[in-house]
Amino acid sequence: MQRGSMSPENTSAPRPYFPDPIEDAQMDYTYFGFSMQQNRYALPAISILLDYGKPSHILEFGTRFGGLSVFLGMYAKTEHIDFHTFDIQDQVKYKDFFSFLGINYYVCDIFAPVVQRDISGLIRRPGRTIVFCDAVKTREFNLYAADLKPGDVILAHDFAKDQNDFELMKRQRIWWQCEIQQSNIAEACRMHGLEPVFADLFRTAAWCCFVKR
Repeated sequence: MQRGSMSPENTSAPRPYFPDPIEDAQMDYTYFGFSMQQNRYALPAISILLDYGKPSHILEFGTRFGGLSVFLGMYAKTEHIDFHTFDIQDQVKYKDFFSFLGINYYVCDIFAPVVQRDISGLIRRPGRTIVFCDAVKTREFNLYAADLKPGDVILAHDFAKDQNDFELMKRQRIWWQCEIQQSNIAEACRMHGLEPVFADLFRTAAWCCFVKR
């Protein structure tokens, strides 16, 4: 390549394939090599929430392979806060990273009474807690919403406002799965004073996001 030239020397070389970002959004994907069951808008949306929310504690239900957990753990290590992630099965692919980042990883039933008590204690500690529900979403949301303090945030994945919204999300190629709708959590939101935040942003990521007032 000549100095000052932006043209490649071999113009016949094959070009990499870059899919349309909207079309690709509905796929499970890897981010810097870490696989996660999210679309491509989830991490930017979560990053914005963490930037504004400045949590003291993060909890994740549904570790699965651990891709998203690694990025939450990176944030926690950088900000010197604690991060706890739970799953009933041990499927994590990135245990070396978990160890390096100091991630608190639990293989347990989060609905067992003794575990519920411990999780409730984690949420109720001083400082803002952010809770990610990504396993049995509706049950997790409705159960642990009761433990939130004013200013705490709770999210759930695979969310659509209702069936019509889910059909629209599929046509828009946002996401392909819906496991929780507003009707499933309306009573918990009313009882515990939960209000949506960043609703449009998180719809694009197939999450819902609520703050306790």
